[in-house]
Amino acid sequence: MVLTFQAVLLVLACQGRFLANARLIGDGVVELADSGFNTELGTEDFKCNICGEGGVITISDGIINTAEAFGTCLVVSESDLRPAFCEDLQKSSLIAEECGCVNTEQLCSICGEGGTITNPGGFVITEDVTATCGVLDVNQRTIPDCSALRDSSLVAEECGCVNPEQLCPVCGANGVLTNPDGLITTLEVFGTCGVINDNQRTIPADFCPILQNSALIAEECGCVDELTQSCPLCPPETPFITQPDALLNVTGIDGTCSLLNVNQRVIPDDLCPEFQDEAFETCGCSATSLAPTPSPVFATPQPSGGDEGDDDEDDDDGSGKDKGKDKKDNSKKSRSSSSKDKDSRSSSSKDKDEGKDKKGKRRV
Repeated sequence: MVLTFQAVLLVLACQGRFLANARLIGDGVVELADSGFNTELGTEDFKCNICGEGGVITISDGIINTAEAFGTCLVVSESDLRPAFCEDLQKSSLIAEECGCVNTEQLCSICGEGGTITNPGGFVITEDVTATCGVLDVNQRTIPDCSALRDSSLVAEECGCVNPEQLCPVCGANGVLTNPDGLITTLEVFGTCGVINDNQRTIPADFCPILQNSALIAEECGCVDELTQSCPLCPPETPFITQPDALLNVTGIDGTCSLLNVNQRVIPDDLCPEFQDEAFETCGCSATSLAPTPSPVFATPQPSGGDEGDDDEDDDDGSGKDKGKDKKDNSKKSRSSSSKDKDSRSSSSKDKDEGKDKKGKRRV
């Protein structure tokens, strides 16, 4: 092996520094003094930024407690750490959460390219990462399996992802989603209609046509697609549905007349004639848009009874007069009896006075 002159000088310089910072402690064992080296060769003056290259610690008093390091985030970051251990810290979402790491390096956008997180406080827990959506977004180096996280409808739901990329509209290319709070629960995707529609990257490509052509999902999400006229339920001469809430069920595909008519894409081409035959009577296909109304039922006229009312009034007037007369007679009777009582009381008092006079005369 031929060494250049510069290489020899470099080796000698390194050996000189090594010897200058070591002392023999016996039995051929050399103890390194505080030289700024780490334990591995070639790591002179190595310092570990636990938030990754270019990262910033925003919670300096966060606590790191591992087998190799214990202390606050700032203290551990300034300690002499093995490069391999430092890399483990940099890749840990738990450390990033605890130390409030912020790193603008874009390696794996949680909501996909062009996506936006609207719920940074949402919490993501998987086998590989454990942190809030906001922490993961500014520490994307901690995400080991980017596609699994980015394409997860559960993560999109938790983080409130919104991505305008149109890959698989839930209601079809021409449809409008009117119930964003409806819930889609399948093995392939899970989340509200609005979240799934805002994160179409989470819909597997082979599942997209199944989702778009599902009558159940169209009903749950309130899909309305009036532009796609692939199988009108009513024929042209009677185009109007007068029984929109009537239920159609053909070979396991069911839905109301109004739902299926505004989501004709969910009707397979080979079943269209069967749906149309069933719909003609069930949906009430008509040449007019007004539903047939039942014949009116007229009430049987009742006699007016006007004369009886007059008689009653007359009777009431007569009885009222009689009652008035009775009251007057009773009043007179009471007044006469009252005057009689007064006369009797006065005569009684006179008798008493005469008795007194008699008694007085006797005494004299």
